[in-house]
Amino acid sequence: MIKAIELDQKIELIFTSPSVERKVQQFYTKHPESIRYLRMPLLLDLRLSRWSKALGLIMCRYDFFPELLLLPTQKKVLAWASLKGKSPSFWLKAVYKSFDLVIASTVEQTAALKNFTSQMPGIEVATYDFRPLQIRHRLKQSQIPQKLIELINSQDKEDQIIVGSAWENDFHLFDQLLKDPMNVHLWLAPHQLSTTSLEQIKAYWKKHFPHIEVVSLNLKHLDSWPLEKLLQKKEQTTIWLLESPGILVELYSLFNYVYVGGGFGRSIHSVLEPAVAGCKVCCGPKIHRSTEIDLVNELSPGQVSVVNTASEFSTWWNSAHQTSKPLEDDKAFKAMENWIKKSDEIIGLTLAH
Repeated sequence: MIKAIELDQKIELIFTSPSVERKVQQFYTKHPESIRYLRMPLLLDLRLSRWSKALGLIMCRYDFFPELLLLPTQKKVLAWASLKGKSPSFWLKAVYKSFDLVIASTVEQTAALKNFTSQMPGIEVATYDFRPLQIRHRLKQSQIPQKLIELINSQDKEDQIIVGSAWENDFHLFDQLLKDPMNVHLWLAPHQLSTTSLEQIKAYWKKHFPHIEVVSLNLKHLDSWPLEKLLQKKEQTTIWLLESPGILVELYSLFNYVYVGGGFGRSIHSVLEPAVAGCKVCCGPKIHRSTEIDLVNELSPGQVSVVNTASEFSTWWNSAHQTSKPLEDDKAFKAMENWIKKSDEIIGLTLAH
C-alpha cells in the first residue's frame, strides 16, 4: 500500500475482522488523502457496490470473500493463492477465471496453479508470499521490554525453548525433556489468553509435573517483577508462562529453538515467523493446511521438523543441538534474503494490473 501511495494511487480498504480495524484506522490517520476504508457488511449489497470506485481489486486468500468479485472492477489480483487441500471443483474454476493475476504462495503451488489455469486464457501466475517481508519488518521494529530481554538472556540459549501459540494438546511432547536431569527452561506463549485458559494450563503442569515451578509473566505488571529473584531461577528447570499478547514474533529472535503449536488440533500456526527469525523449528503433524511450511522447506530445507510423539521430539531436541542455527547457513540465509528482496518486483507487477 505504501508503494501505491508513493505512486499517487488511491486505496480502498475493505476488511471484515475486528482485530485489524485499529490498524486500518491508524493507517488511514497517516494517509487520509490517499485512503478510505469500509468494514464489509455481512451480506454484500448495493451499498458496497455504490461505495467502491476502484478500478482494481486485490484479494488475499486468507480473507477470501467471493462476493467481492461482483464489484465492477476492471482488474483482479489474488495474492497468497494455494490449491493445497482443495479439489478442482467447478466452483473453484469459476472463481479463478475472474482473476487477471494469481500470486502463488510457493514454487510448488505455482506449478499447480499454472496447470489448473492452463485452459483459462488471460491469467498470469506469479510466485510470492509477502509474509517474510512483513515478519522481517516487525522484527526490525521490535520493542521488547528490557526486563524480559534480561531475564531470557540470563539463561543459556541451549537450555531454552519457546512454545509459540501453545495448546494443551501439545504439552505431552515435552514429557521426556522435562524429566531430563539437565536444567530446561520452557517458555509458553499460549494461543488463548483468557483467565480460564491460563488456569487450565497451570492446572495441567501442576498435575503432571508438580515439582516444576510455573512462573506467570504479564507485561502489565512489569514494574513489579522481582527481577533479581527471577534471575536466580536459571539454575533450575522452570516453566515460564507468558500472559501478554502481541510479542511472540519479536520474542522468537531471542531463542534458538521453537515449537509451534496447533499441530495436534486443526492445523499448525505460523512456522514462518520463527523461521525468518533464524530459529530451529519443530511442530506437530497437522500440516495439511499450511503453505508456510512448504515455503520454509523450499527456502531453508530442514529448518522445520514435524514430530508425532515425545520420543520424536526428544530426538529432534538432541539433534538440533548438534548443528548451527539455520540462517547461519550461508545458502539458507541468501535464499531468505533474496526472497524478501523480490518484494519490489512483485509489488510492481501487482500494481500494474
